Amino acid sequence: MLLINSIVGNIFQDPFLRDKFKKLSTEKCERIKISRIELEKNRFRRNTDKGTDVGIALESDKKLHNGDVLLDEIDKFIIVEQMPEKVISINIRGDLNMVKKIMPVVGHIIGNRHRPIQIDDEGVIYFPVMAESEIETFSHLFGNLVNHMDINIQERIFEPEDSLNVHEH
Repeated sequence: MLLINSIVGNIFQDPFLRDKFKKLSTEKCERIKISRIELEKNRFRRNTDKGTDVGIALESDKKLHNGDVLLDEIDKFIIVEQMPEKVISINIRGDLNMVKKIMPVVGHIIGNRHRPIQIDDEGVIYFPVMAESEIETFSHLFGNLVNHMDINIQERIFEPEDSLNVHEH
């Protein structure tokens, strides 16, 4: 078993690691596919897609993220790949005043259900769901505001806002 106690870096934050990852042959690059919920753990054991047995034992205040590099050696490069999950996306339509009016209400309703959120650069809000039927529940909770939104179910990599520290139920 290969024991990992620290993260080398992240391909989405470190240009050197990103370039190296892009240039690597598929034989040298191994992936550990993991769910978002499992990324919260700092101790677990997994096999890479090539069968390498990896034990992860990070400090208690550390957690993994999509794109984290666990090993960067000449003959082996191991990276964490987060698995996509079902999320609801909400795009608020209208002028800036409408968005300012609706955004806090939407945040309150989602937060009241203890769901973490992600907001992209265009202001689209994402949050995880257990079943597609939840779109009806949230549409009902949003009431008439739903007339100013595009609400969809997608499967994507969900990376919650770290600063909000929301726990899921």
